[in-house]
Order: sequence, then structure tokens, then C-alpha cells
Amino acid sequence: MQTKLYATRDKNCLNISVEHYEMLQFLGIIVLSGYHTLPEETHYWCNQVDLGVPTVSEAISSKCFSQIKRYFHIADNAQLVQGQKAAKVLPLYGDVYSPI
Repeated sequence: MQTKLYATRDKNCLNISVEHYEMLQFLGIIVLSGYHTLPEETHYWCNQVDLGVPTVSEAISSKCFSQIKRYFHIADNAQLVQGQKAAKVLPLYGDVYSPI
């Protein structure tokens, strides 16, 4: 993941700190939100019984989630292959993807 690089180099955010486990929690919440949809993203951290999702609020703070979401990048923009439409997501596939 290139989130720290993007935040510091491209957005001049020098105080970002994203740990590996936080990135996994972020991705897990993204997957969960596709299954368990709420009217607004902030509702996942809400204290109301009918809105909040304790699993989410216990895993990561809304501030940390928002910061990762703001700067989330998978590939380094400086290393993108021109003409390759999937260049920004290819690192997710690792060695499995091989262009024909």
C-alpha cells in the first residue's frame, strides 16, 4: 500500500501514521459496509442502539478511518504504467496477475 507515500509526498501531510493492522481494519470495514449498509458512514460509530456497529467502533476510531480513507492509495502514482487501465489496483493482485 502506498498510503503513507501519497500522504507525505503528494499531499504534504507529514504527521500521518498508518499501521499495518489499521489498514487491515480499514479494508475490513469497507467490505462490511458493502454488506451492512447504513444511511451515513458516521453511523457506524454512533452510540444509538439502532445505528451503531460496536464491532466497527471497537476496531478503529472514526478519525483514523477517515484519515486512511482520505489518503488511501494502492499504487505509487509516479510508477504507473501508461496505457494500463488497471495500474492503480494491480498491486492488490501481486504475482497472480500477469498481463497478456
